[in-house]
Amino acid sequence: MQRGLPLLLLLLALVAPLPRVPPSQASAPPRTCGAAGQEGATEGREAEEPGARAGAAPVCDAREGQGEAGDVGSGGGGEGRAQEYLGVLDEAERQLDAGEWAQAAELFSRVAHVGEGGGTVWAAAGSAGAWGAQEMAVRERMLQGRGWAHTLLQSHALAERDLDEGVARFPGNSRMWERRGSLHFDMGKMHEAYEDFSHVLALRPNDIDALRWRGLAAHRLRRHPTAIADLSRVLQAEPMDAFLLKTMALSYTCMGQYRESLPLWQQAVQRHGDMAEMWEEKGSVHRILGEALPAMHCLLTALHIRSSVAVYRNIVALRRGLGDYQGAIAYAREGVRAQGGDLELLYAEACALHALGDLPQALAKYTHLFAQRPSSDKEASFLIAAFYQRELLAYTVARLDLPFAAFHVDAHMPVDLKNAWMRREHPKTIPSYQRINATVDQWEHAMWPLTPGGAMSDAALALIAAADVIGERAHCHVDGMLRNKMQLRMAGLAALDVMQQVRRTWEAVAKAQEQEEEEEEEEGDGGIGGWRDVFQIIARWRQIANPTDATFWKDLLLSPQRVAVRSTTPIKVYDLETVKYYPVHDRAVALTRATLLEHEEAFDANYTRFSLPRSTYGNKIEAASDLAALHAAVGRDFSALTFTHSALHPGRLIPGTEFQGKKTNHSYDFYTETSLDAGKWSKYDEEMTAAWESLCTAVLDARTQAGDAPLYRQRVQHAILRLTFFWFQVMPLTRGSAIAGLAAILGLSMAADMETTALIPPGVHVDWEALLSTRHEHFVGTVQPWLYASVQAAPWHLPIVRQVLSTPRHVIAALTHGSS
Repeated sequence: MQRGLPLLLLLLALVAPLPRVPPSQASAPPRTCGAAGQEGATEGREAEEPGARAGAAPVCDAREGQGEAGDVGSGGGGEGRAQEYLGVLDEAERQLDAGEWAQAAELFSRVAHVGEGGGTVWAAAGSAGAWGAQEMAVRERMLQGRGWAHTLLQSHALAERDLDEGVARFPGNSRMWERRGSLHFDMGKMHEAYEDFSHVLALRPNDIDALRWRGLAAHRLRRHPTAIADLSRVLQAEPMDAFLLKTMALSYTCMGQYRESLPLWQQAVQRHGDMAEMWEEKGSVHRILGEALPAMHCLLTALHIRSSVAVYRNIVALRRGLGDYQGAIAYAREGVRAQGGDLELLYAEACALHALGDLPQALAKYTHLFAQRPSSDKEASFLIAAFYQRELLAYTVARLDLPFAAFHVDAHMPVDLKNAWMRREHPKTIPSYQRINATVDQWEHAMWPLTPGGAMSDAALALIAAADVIGERAHCHVDGMLRNKMQLRMAGLAALDVMQQVRRTWEAVAKAQEQEEEEEEEEGDGGIGGWRDVFQIIARWRQIANPTDATFWKDLLLSPQRVAVRSTTPIKVYDLETVKYYPVHDRAVALTRATLLEHEEAFDANYTRFSLPRSTYGNKIEAASDLAALHAAVGRDFSALTFTHSALHPGRLIPGTEFQGKKTNHSYDFYTETSLDAGKWSKYDEEMTAAWESLCTAVLDARTQAGDAPLYRQRVQHAILRLTFFWFQVMPLTRGSAIAGLAAILGLSMAADMETTALIPPGVHVDWEALLSTRHEHFVGTVQPWLYASVQAAPWHLPIVRQVLSTPRHVIAALTHGSS
């Protein structure tokens, strides 16, 4: 640049654009959300840009966006000084463009004194007003350029000092905000980056780069609605950007909005079908939604493109979720061979072997796991679970050839062991525990297949065929529910077992009444003395069919050291909408609001009661249309305890389910908690005893007295649903209470010679219909019309379950028959 160039041209040079500068090469932070590898609860991961640094700062020009400088007047020596400084800035920016960031930073520093502290270095040489404005323009350009050079050099503290001053002194310079946003993004300061890019968008509302980087920052801050809004605008301009497609889809999955994410994953695999991670994520979303066929297709496609441990984990989880334990074992072993000794796959293989009934091989895998050194808390949790599953495995082997009724985990396992397993505590916390062991001879007789050649008798095959049909009626057709063949068969066999044993009891009682004498029924020979005997049959089937679940009766976990048992079910965790249960969210909020209004009280996080008088809080609570408004009306985190109306004692209220609302940063947690103590248990036991007696009376009256058949059916159906309503209210098992209740409905209905053929309507959770009702009449009125719309005579022709499947060996063989 020649020294005689007019000063007006010098001014124009201040705003001349430069070529874009590549971002600094910082490593990508770990991902924090996504569908792959994510279950019930709430882990996740960040998006990573394929083939590039995910944490890269946005690229912006070195000289773009300078603030407007005032006109430059004459000044003799001042003009020469101006040209000298501007020449230094030009050279610094050329070095910046050339990638010579250190030299550029040094050149920018040569003019760092200009305008420092608001001084006027040139003022003495000419017009103070004109040169003061020019000084500020030079300083603005220096701070922006040197700050960016330090950012590229990863000298974050120096860069932050320059850019902090830049945005403070020149808040109208959008590029200064953009540079600082880039710096903060590189430093992992996502909140600050989000705010900086918001300032850019306030100045340049349609800037694609600012939308891109604010959207990415919002994604990492879990502000997913903002991330989706920003990135959708960017994708309109750049529809082929695979990284943004993935990030936006992950934002949907982070909120549990899996169906909304599927079109984006579909676009991703159509445009970037050679990227394994796109297929993996899409397959994982299908798996979480319970869509087995598209899930398997996507995951196998990902595996074909590139073998990875994450894909193998997804496939194994899918096969286990379907009850295909042989398939799970095969893929787990393939994954271990291909990816090395992945501890999660080793654990999954052991679980599948255990569920399949290959007990010695399962023991060998558990033993192998105990020799591993976990590298994370997650891996440590697998080893802890494996310890308890190994105990149940030894217990099963020791009773493999005893009568099935002798398989009574709740009675035989110490309460400390059961509590520690349920709470996933380390075995060291169990005082004076003696390991469960089977004899060598018992292990030798536990080889798989459990029956010679895996063959089943004709009677067993007949029971299996009938159970598969009946069990299908216990399947909930909702998002998140895979159709697990083994679990549905378990429900069907348990229902048949209940049907036959309850029918036998009713016939014995009727005969005794006719003969005016009493007959005693002994435990274990098929006699049913009360409602608990019915559900104990189902609990036993559940425990043997799900050996990796801690399934116990809650009331048998109570002790002087543990006076209450609590279990929680998330509906929404932060932004994550739980796929299975979020559909009940609005009804749950409505029930919570009604409960607060009716009882005018709630509990805090320490279960301390606080009052919500209607005169003060009533209007605000009544006007609350969602959880956020309800939380604001209450004014703090809260737990609303619902009450169930007694059927036995009209007007009496029994503590029910708690609905808890908790504020978490920019969102809310919403979940239910079921608490059980001795007092509450005695009340529900009384209700279920009365319901059972009502059912028995209705059945026996119909046998001994001529009456109206439709009226008889109504009374029996009402009594069955009344019993299961209170069962669902208290959820007596630590795991599996829902399917146990459904199996009870099916079994008791068949015992009353009313086999229902109805499937559960799409979108209906039968247990939630009870939990969201405070009166059993409402539950009965909701469920009875579709449940008993079509009934037929019970299958009395079938063989007796207890005779054909008389031992745990025969039960496991029947459950796993044809499992591949």
